[in-house]
Amino acid sequence: MQAVQYKCPTCGGDIFYNPDKGAFICEYCNNAFSFEQVVTANKRNEKIDLTDAEKQERQNEFEENSALYLCPSCGSEIIAEKNAVTLECYYCHSPVTLVGRLSGEYKPDYIIPFTVSRERAEQIFQDFCKDKKLLPDDFKNGKVLQKITGVYVPFWLGNYSIDTRVIAACKRYIPVNRNTDRVREYSVDDSALVYYQNVPADGARLIDDELLDALQPYNYDDLHSFSMSYLSGFMAEKYDVGAEEALARHEDTVKAECVNFMHKHLRNDYDSVAINQAMAERQSLGYKYAFLPVWFLTYKYRDKIYQYGINGQTGKVSGSIPIDNKKLNLRALLFSLFGAAFGAIFGFFIVAFLS
Repeated sequence: MQAVQYKCPTCGGDIFYNPDKGAFICEYCNNAFSFEQVVTANKRNEKIDLTDAEKQERQNEFEENSALYLCPSCGSEIIAEKNAVTLECYYCHSPVTLVGRLSGEYKPDYIIPFTVSRERAEQIFQDFCKDKKLLPDDFKNGKVLQKITGVYVPFWLGNYSIDTRVIAACKRYIPVNRNTDRVREYSVDDSALVYYQNVPADGARLIDDELLDALQPYNYDDLHSFSMSYLSGFMAEKYDVGAEEALARHEDTVKAECVNFMHKHLRNDYDSVAINQAMAERQSLGYKYAFLPVWFLTYKYRDKIYQYGINGQTGKVSGSIPIDNKKLNLRALLFSLFGAAFGAIFGFFIVAFLS
């Protein structure tokens, strides 16, 4: 996808974000610029704390310069630059169809830019596949790598406050002498309001949730105020799972973590802690909407879609890859033949020995 294009402060040519260098590079004069230099030269205010007027301006820019594309095969919805001519779905690799403009509500508040380049992503994938002997041949001849795509995945970053209470049986061991401890038992009723920030929940229904969970964590200190310029050379996914629905999937996990926090807190004061009852109730939930970078790859084998991803900030890998059944069967046949031959030879020597 080619996104809204900022111009080079030196020559006025097109510039693109380079993850390797962490800078914007002009393809004409080859100069490198920081994000601040680019937006200053283009008279953009990219600070995170925006006024209402500035937020509205960002939404208007997003609406005017982005378009929504639909894949007729799998139903995925892709955000792309409004003048894009040909695009391919990164799920099923089918051509997509322009369906119209996108409203400003789909503009994310924040973005973490790619820092893993395509070249590095390809190398990470090749290393991942290196020792896997039963892969289909496409993985060895490089055809699969042609389909790896840089995608900004929509995430809701939840801020929870959880009212947590535990009732526990606790013990302290007080040494009496070298071989004996005196045990004191306590019934403890403790509570706290526990806060969790930036709990990630993806808003993309078609991408496997477990895959995206496994790519965590991201460094959320690197969140930037969203700018269309970061999308140069990448695609983006339109969210189709709302914040409440997405974050509800993680609420039980957050509550369990709160109980674990209380357990660890009590262990600071007692030698033994056994929680008899635990209650955790959500008091509040806030969230922000962000694009997080993923190098995404899908592969269809025997009517099954395999998904593979690389964290575009850290390089962490998750996903599954197929096994070539012909190679698996051939290996099984070779082992069977080897086993039969070994058994025959071993049997021959046993018979000869007994004779």
